[in-house]
Amino acid sequence: MSRELSSSDALRAVIEELLVVVADYKEEVTIFFQERRFLDTPAFAPVRAKRDQCDARFVALIEEAQSGGGFRALPSARLMAFGINGMCTWAYQWYRPDGMSAREVGQMYADVLLYGMLDDQARKRRPQSLIHRLKDSGAGRHPASPICRPGLSGTTSRQPWGPASDPW
Repeated sequence: MSRELSSSDALRAVIEELLVVVADYKEEVTIFFQERRFLDTPAFAPVRAKRDQCDARFVALIEEAQSGGGFRALPSARLMAFGINGMCTWAYQWYRPDGMSAREVGQMYADVLLYGMLDDQARKRRPQSLIHRLKDSGAGRHPASPICRPGLSGTTSRQPWGPASDPW
C-alpha cells in the first residue's frame, strides 16, 4: 500500500531526484543546456513540450503546497519553481562524484529550501521577510516600482513575477 507524500516530502523527493538525474545523465544534461537555444526549431517541439510539462508539474506542486497550508504564500510559485530547478540543474557545471553523493547534495538543498539556513535562535530574531515588505509596500508589482526600474542591480523594467513568459 503506498501512502501519498506530503507537499514538503514531494518537493524534497523532486529536489533529490533532480540532482541524481543531473549526476547520472551529466553529458546529456550538458548538451541540453548548451543547445537549448536551438529548441525553437520544429524538430524540438517534443522536447519543449516535455520541458513545459515538467515545469508545469513543478509549479503545481508548489501551488498545491501553498493552498494546502504547508508552504507560505509567495509572489510567484512559477519563479520559485524556476529558481529551485535552476539551482538543482546547474549542478551539471560543477558536480563531481568525489565528495558528497548527488542524493546527499539534493538532501542538503531540500533541507535549506524547506527549512532555511537559519537556526531556531536566528529565526526568532530575523527581520520581516522581503516577501512581506514587498507585499506591504506594493513594490515589485508595477513596472514603475523601484525594484523593477532600469539600472538597479542590472534589472530591467520587466516585472520579476509578471505574466508567464519562457525564461529559456
